[in-house]
Amino acid sequence: THLSITYHESLPHVTHIKLNRPRKRNAINALMWREIGEAFRQIGTIGDGTRCVLLSGSGKGFCGGIDITDEKFFSGISPDNSSDDEES
Repeated sequence: THLSITYHESLPHVTHIKLNRPRKRNAINALMWREIGEAFRQIGTIGDGTRCVLLSGSGKGFCGGIDITDEKFFSGISPDNSSDDEES
């Protein structure tokens, strides 16, 4: 997984999602794209009381954008339908 999701007791309505590909400056590949979508779908449906989502990145930067070395973003294959696991 390329994400971590944290709930803080002191901030019960805030969910923290952290991008976790620091070696790639958190650039979004097809797998991370799918994980982000799934995380937001879950947050919207599980009834956890989330009112705010804090999206951050691990390492030196928030996000380097789309990972241009991931051919799935450019080959016409939908990242949502990709089934293979990719390494960071």
